[in-house]
Amino acid sequence: MNRLKVLVVLGSFAVLGLLAVAGSVNSEEKGGNADKIVGKWNMEFSEKDKAPPGAKGTVEFTKDKKLKLAMSFKIGDKEQTITADGTYEVNGDKLKTTIKFGGQEKSDTDTIKKLTDKEMVLFNEDKKEEKKFTRTK
Repeated sequence: MNRLKVLVVLGSFAVLGLLAVAGSVNSEEKGGNADKIVGKWNMEFSEKDKAPPGAKGTVEFTKDKKLKLAMSFKIGDKEQTITADGTYEVNGDKLKTTIKFGGQEKSDTDTIKKLTDKEMVLFNEDKKEEKKFTRTK
């Protein structure tokens, strides 16, 4: 009877260990979304964004899980640039971002629909909108 208990306990630890390893490999595997997202991306604006004409936006994801947003646009003859910093976390096909701007902090979670060396497509379930990005570097 004691031997059976020992085997059950050891078997449980083995299963838990395999699940933990499988989970960590899946979210951090080489070449996965967490690796692919690192870099600088150009944002594509749609009519829904209500961005000023000629607006350009970039987001940079760094290896240390920080992000930098920049948007530039013209008002009259003057070029304006707005920047914000934040953090991000990739878990499988989910991208959680937290942006700090103007003394406030906003978090958002998007689904990564497509992520290649050149293109990224995110979908926000709450807003029911898709955002497209192209890699700059």
